Amino acid sequence: MEAKYGVRKYLQEMKTNHFFVTFIVVLVTCLSSLIDIGVVVEGHRIQQVSNHYRATPNLYHINQLLDYQSSSSSPSSSLTSLSSPSFGIFALLNKNSSSSSSSSHTSPPAQYVNIKPLLEQQLESSSSDVISGQCQSDLYDLSKLKYPDSFQIIEASGKSFFDLGNYDNCLSLPSNVSQYCSVSVGMVTGMGGLCVPVSCSEQDINLALQTAVNLTGMASKLGPMGYQGQFTIHCYSGDHTTIRPPLTTGPIIMIIVCSIIIALVIAGTLIEYIVFKIKDEKKDNNNNVFTSPNGAIDGIFQFDEKKQIQDSSNEWIKESSLGLQILMSFSLIQNYHNFTTSSSEKKHFNVLDGVRFMSTCWVVMGHTIAFNSQLGYDNFAYVMNSVLPTAAFQIITAGEFSVDVFFMLSGFLVGHALLQQLDKPEYAEEESCCGKLLFWMKYLLHRFIRLSPLYYFVLFVFWQLSPQFGSGPFFFGYDAITKSCDANWWTNLLYINTLYPPTMLTECFGWSWYLGDDMLYYIFVAPVAIILYKRSQKLGILYIIFLLALNFITNFWITLKYDLGTFFEFGIQSIIDATFITDIYQKPWTRVGAYAVGLVMAMIVEHQGMLRVIKTHLSVRLVYYTIAAALTSFFTFISYNSYTHPGGWSTMSNAFFNACGHTGFVIGAALFLLTAFAGHGGLVAWIFERPIFKNLSKLTYSTYLIHPIVIWCMAYSRVTPFHYSNSNVAAYIISSLVFSFFCAFIVHLFVEKPCVNLEKLFFLHRRPQQQQQKYTLLN
Repeated sequence: MEAKYGVRKYLQEMKTNHFFVTFIVVLVTCLSSLIDIGVVVEGHRIQQVSNHYRATPNLYHINQLLDYQSSSSSPSSSLTSLSSPSFGIFALLNKNSSSSSSSSHTSPPAQYVNIKPLLEQQLESSSSDVISGQCQSDLYDLSKLKYPDSFQIIEASGKSFFDLGNYDNCLSLPSNVSQYCSVSVGMVTGMGGLCVPVSCSEQDINLALQTAVNLTGMASKLGPMGYQGQFTIHCYSGDHTTIRPPLTTGPIIMIIVCSIIIALVIAGTLIEYIVFKIKDEKKDNNNNVFTSPNGAIDGIFQFDEKKQIQDSSNEWIKESSLGLQILMSFSLIQNYHNFTTSSSEKKHFNVLDGVRFMSTCWVVMGHTIAFNSQLGYDNFAYVMNSVLPTAAFQIITAGEFSVDVFFMLSGFLVGHALLQQLDKPEYAEEESCCGKLLFWMKYLLHRFIRLSPLYYFVLFVFWQLSPQFGSGPFFFGYDAITKSCDANWWTNLLYINTLYPPTMLTECFGWSWYLGDDMLYYIFVAPVAIILYKRSQKLGILYIIFLLALNFITNFWITLKYDLGTFFEFGIQSIIDATFITDIYQKPWTRVGAYAVGLVMAMIVEHQGMLRVIKTHLSVRLVYYTIAAALTSFFTFISYNSYTHPGGWSTMSNAFFNACGHTGFVIGAALFLLTAFAGHGGLVAWIFERPIFKNLSKLTYSTYLIHPIVIWCMAYSRVTPFHYSNSNVAAYIISSLVFSFFCAFIVHLFVEKPCVNLEKLFFLHRRPQQQQQKYTLLN
C-alpha cells in the first residue's frame, strides 16, 4: 500500500529523479517553515532529534526523522512556528490526507500526506524543463554526498526562511564548487539562503521553488506575504560576492559634487585660519587685544566676538569681501563655533530643543525596529507573539506620534514668527500691494532656500551614491529601495511627493513625505490662519476648527470606506496595504490636525493672557499637567488593548483612533509646552532645557534625512538575520542613533550650515542696517 509507507517509501523508490526530489524536499522544507501551520510532534523529543540532524539534511536524516515519528506514540501536542529550526517537512506532511492508516513503526501516521502522485505529476510535466542537466547531475551527487565538499555545502545552507545559512562558509569553498543564493518572497516575509552547486542558475532555483510551491499548495498562503508567482533569487560566488551597481554618470556627478564641497571647506578653513592668524599676530604686537591661552583658533573667536580687528589686512578683506565671505561660509572654524555656541534670545523656548532632539531619537528608534523587519528576524514568531503584544513595546510603535510633534512645533514656530512680523510697523504701514507681495515672496523663498540644499544633497546621495556604501548577499534589497527615484525624483524637488505618485510604495525618498506636507502647510495653511487671526480672532479660530474637522472627517471616512487598520498593527496586510500608508499615513489633509494645534499655541503665546493665568494659578497648572499626562499616555498605550482584545479592534474603533490619535497626542504635548513657556514645566522642562540639547537640536533636520540610509545600509549588509532580544535591540538602536547623529554632524558642517551662511550673505550683503531689519526672514 502506497499510503501506508507515504513519503519515505516513495523517496526510496525514486531512481532517475532521485536528485530532483531531494532538491524539492529541501526547498519544501524551507518553504513550509515560512507558514504558520501546526506541526504535530511528541513533546520536545522530536525537536531534539531534528536539531541533531540539522547540519546535514540529506534523505537519510529525513528518513530517520520519519522513522522516529512513526515509531513514537500518538501525537498529543502541536507546535506552531514560522521559523522553526526543525525540518519544515513535518508542516508539509501535516496537511489533511485521505489516507487513514494507524500510527506504527511501519506505517506513517494519518496526518502525513502521500505526495507520490504530486511528485510524479510535477516530474513528468516539468522536471526536465525546470532544472538544467548539469544542475540535476550535481544535485544528485550532492544528495549522495559525492559532490565536492558536500557536507560543507549542506551545512552552509539555510534550513528555513529567516535562516540565511552561512554566507562566508559557502563562499570560502572554491568558486567552481558552490555558490550562495539568497531567496526572498516579499518585504514582510524575510529571506532565506541556500548554498548550492555553482552549475545551478538563478532560474533553476527559482523554477524549482515554484515547483515546490505548486506541490504543497502554498501559493495561496504566500500571496498575502508578497508572493506573485516567483521568488527573488540572487546568487554569489567567490569571485562575485555582492551586487553593486556600476559607477554610471549619476554616481560620478555626485562624487564630483562631494569633492567640490570638500575643496570649498578646506579652502574656507585655511583662509579663515591664515588671515585671522596674521591679524592675531599683528594685534598681539600692538597690544590691542589679549591672547587666548588656547591658541590661535580661540583667538579667532575672540576677535570675531569683540569686533576689534583694526589692521591693514582689513583693506584686502573689504576689496574682496564677497568672494572671501563665500569661501569662509564653508569654514569649519566658523561653523563649528556656531554649532557649539548659543544665541537664543527667548530662554523660555529652550525647552523646544530637548523636545526636538527626543522626538528625533523616537523616530530613529522606531525605524530601526521597522526597517530591520524587512530583512527578517530569525525569531520572527517570537517577535509577533511575545514582543509586539506587550505594553512596553507600545512606546516604540507610538513613535509615529513623533512626526506629529514635529508638525506641531513647525506650526507653532511659523505661526509665532508670522504674528511677530505682521505686528511690525514696516508691514502694517505698507500700503502698496507690491510691498506686501515682496514680503510673502521672501517668506516662501527663505523656506525653500533653508530646506532645499541639504534635502537635495541627501536625496541625490541616497539615490545615486548610497548603493555603493554596503555589500553582502542581501544588499540588493537596498538598491531596490533606491530604484523608485528613477522615475519620481522630480516630485521631491517640487515638494509634491505626497500628492504624486499616487502610492507611497513608489515614492522616492519615502520618509521625506514629512517635508512635502510641511511645505504645503507652510504655503497654504499658516499664512491663511495668521492673516485671518489678525483680521479677526474669531475668523482665525473658525479656520482652525475647520482644519481639525477636516483632519477628523478624512481619517474617519477613509478608514471606514477601505476597512483599514491602525499604524501599530504589524500584521502583514497592514504593512503592505498601499491604501493605509498612502491615504491615511502621509496625505496632508489627514495629518494637518497636529499643525493646527501648533498654530493655536502660537495664538495663545501671542495673546499672553492664558500664559499669565498658567503662571499665577497653581490649580490651572495642575489641570494642564493632568490632561497632558493623560492624553500622551492614553494614545501611547491604548494600542496594547488591541492585542488583548479578542479579534482586535473593530473597524469603527480603528476609525476613531485614526481620526483622533495624532491630534489628541499633540494636544497633550502642547499643554505641557504651554506650562513650560510660562516657566513651570517642572523637572521634564528642566531636563529639556539643558545646553547639550541646544547643540544636538541643530542636527535634528539632517539626522531625520540621513538616518534611514544608515539603518538600511547596516541592515542589508548583514549576512545573518537579526535576532530580536532586549540587549540586541538596545545595542542596535544606540548604534543607529550614534552613527546617524555623527553623519548628521558632518553633513551639518559641510553642507547645511554653509548654505545657511550663504543665504544670509546674499540676502543681507551690503544693505543698510535699517533695510536689513525691515523684512526679517523667518528662522
